[in-house]
Order: sequence, then structure tokens, then C-alpha cells
Amino acid sequence: MFLGLTALVPLFIVITAIICTLTTMRRRKWLWLLFILFGIGQLSLNWTNGSLYVTPTFVQLLGAGWSQSGLYGPIMLHFSVPLGAIIFVVLRRRLDRRNIEATPRAVSFQPPPDWK
Repeated sequence: MFLGLTALVPLFIVITAIICTLTTMRRRKWLWLLFILFGIGQLSLNWTNGSLYVTPTFVQLLGAGWSQSGLYGPIMLHFSVPLGAIIFVVLRRRLDRRNIEATPRAVSFQPPPDWK
């Protein structure tokens, strides 16, 4: 499961970043892209002995990775929560300018001038 999350989080972030670039927003698209590209927090697994480590104050590019200290050191898998990508996917319909322009606006009824 951990290996699957380590592989799927960067894939989810990249797909969400592509969707963000294709979405027509009024402003601040580059801020959304920065928010999407980074994962928040970090959960690490020592692949050799199964130890888990949590670092809540961590920012990671593309939300996942691995490391190994030396040739015979343990392999560590890391992944972060893609908070920016999740928030963007939830709010995407509200941010899309085409959806805002396509929604019907409330029309107030005004009677003709000769109507009594």
C-alpha cells in the first residue's frame, strides 16, 4: 500500500497540474500551480525494517520520493499529502471562468412603463 501511494501521489499531482493549466481562470493560476505541485507533511517508511516516521512540518516537491544513505543503507520511501491538488479538484468547477460565464444570472422582473 505504501509503495502504491508513493507512486500514485506524484501521478495525481502531475495530472492535476495539467488540468489546472488547461482551466481558464480569471487570475492567480500560477499560485494554484505552486500550491498543487507541493505536498504537505511527510510519511516515511524504512523499507528494511518497516519503521514509520511522520514529519508534519515538511513540504515536498511532487509529494513523493525515496532515499538511501550509502550503498548498504536502508531504502526510505516518502510521500506527502497532496493538499493543493485535492483542494483544486474539489473547487475546480467554481474556479473555471467558462462555468461562471455559462451560469444563468438572476433576472429581476420590471414591468413595462404603461402597466398599471
